[in-house]
Parts: sequence; structure tokens; C-alpha cells
Amino acid sequence: MNIHASLRAEAAKYQSATTFRLGDHDYNNVVRLIIDTEVKKLLKEYGCSIENPNRNLIKGVLQRRIIEMIINKVENYFKTGEENEQSLETKLVSTTDKILEYMESFSTHRVGVYEITKAAPIKLRQLVYAVLGNRGFSKKNDESEHQFITQLRYEVVKEINQYRTVEDIVKKK
Repeated sequence: MNIHASLRAEAAKYQSATTFRLGDHDYNNVVRLIIDTEVKKLLKEYGCSIENPNRNLIKGVLQRRIIEMIINKVENYFKTGEENEQSLETKLVSTTDKILEYMESFSTHRVGVYEITKAAPIKLRQLVYAVLGNRGFSKKNDESEHQFITQLRYEVVKEINQYRTVEDIVKKK
């Protein structure tokens, strides 16, 4: 019993070490947001007050900026549809859209059971998006990262670096 108690105490000590977090204003925190003209422009763009903005507001505005950027990049990716191995996701979505068009045309020009015809597009979308959710934009078989993800990460870091200063050279990369 005594050994179990000492093991629990030791585990608790290590657990508290992993949940420790430096505050945003802590001198030792290597990433600090800078409230400069760029951040104020961003606050103004989203209709927020630029007078004494608090950190939560700034973080929220930055998160919104990054989320909107990611959504825009993904939408553009699916619109362009380059023909290469990296764009398998685009091919799958565009082929699905084409099949759905054919199914709609088929259901309006042929006689048959309406319930089955009505359920088919739903089932097709469920299957395709389940596959995309499982494997979309994941690493290739050779363990190399998807080109779109690599580029997106670079652009997100570049965008966020406009609004922060990173004092640790290793973390800056």
C-alpha cells in the first residue's frame, strides 16, 4: 500500500510539471503579441474597439483571421483542381459532384422508386466525406507531408508572425 501512495505522489508531481504554463505577460514567455498598427488595423477591420484592447480580444481576432485564411485557401484549392497526385482530394470531390449531377438527371428522366433515388446522393456524400475525413490531406505512403498542408502551414506562420514577436530563434522557425 505504501509503495502505491509514493508512486501516486511522484506521478502527481510530474503531472503538475506538464500542466505548468507561463502567463502571457511573463518575462520568460518566448512568444509575445505586439499591439502595434497591424493589430489595430485588424481590430478595426473586424469592427472592434482599438482603445485598450485586452489580450483575449486580440487572440480572438487573430484566431478569426487565421481561420478565415485557412477556409479561403481550402476553397481555392478545391476550385483550382490541379491534375497531380497531391490533388486526389480535389479529384474525389469533383468526381462526386459529377456523379451527383448524373444521379439527378437519371432520377428525372427514368421511372423508379423515389425513396431509393432520394437517398442515393446522401449516402454517396456520406461515404466520400467519410473517406476524406479519414485520409484527406494526410501523409503519403512514403511518409512525406501533403504539399498543400506544407504550404498552408508556411502561410499561416507567415501571417501570424506579422502580429507577434518570437524571441527564441528555434521556435521562430
